[in-house]
Amino acid sequence: MSIAPPIVVGLTGGIASGKSTCARALAGADGEVIDADAIVRELQGVPEVLAEMERVLETPVRRPDGTFDREAVGRVVFSDAQKLKALEGILHPRVQAEIERRLRSARERASGTGRPWLVVLDVPLLLESGLDRLCDRIGFVESEAVQRAERARSTRQWSAAEVDRREAQQCSLEEKRRRADFVIENRAQRGDLEGVISELRARLRELVPTGSSSDAGSPSPRATSPVRDAPSA
Repeated sequence: MSIAPPIVVGLTGGIASGKSTCARALAGADGEVIDADAIVRELQGVPEVLAEMERVLETPVRRPDGTFDREAVGRVVFSDAQKLKALEGILHPRVQAEIERRLRSARERASGTGRPWLVVLDVPLLLESGLDRLCDRIGFVESEAVQRAERARSTRQWSAAEVDRREAQQCSLEEKRRRADFVIENRAQRGDLEGVISELRARLRELVPTGSSSDAGSPSPRATSPVRDAPSA
């Protein structure tokens, strides 16, 4: 079945599996990425949001210069499950609303110009938040545990224990893989990943109606390894 642009693809995977890298490459110059982490960072600069955090968490969340103190908040919420839930109650609805607003904007623009033809949702808790309901396709980014641990150490300064703690709060990797329409193998060198993404973009392009073929059905974005079908349940 053809899909009117933009096609919406959500990516899942383990922590530090390379989802953001894959999202940017998949969107390319003629698509868009909606980045949930970037939206959170924007919210952390809104005085009204910071004031609500301080009220709910009952602790200062701003440095003397008024900027958000991520380390101080982390020390509070990751030792207190109730406060973590309260913080999520402040941020998550705002993040979801902004994601939906940006997606509406992309659809309005695409209805007139055909661009962006593809929107990629880079959302860490895509399935847990229910935002997979916005997606036409779900992809799972596969990466070896050793590689993910190394990325987490080098880019986020997270220990293996911290990765395990955070992943325990998410859907299991098996569940994410089961719910995906396709799997991207992110285990090779950068040049190989570029080839994988190029192949996937071409297959997704087949879903976009063009000219007189707009009423014709198109194949799902399936491919052989390293882009491959997700296993059946």
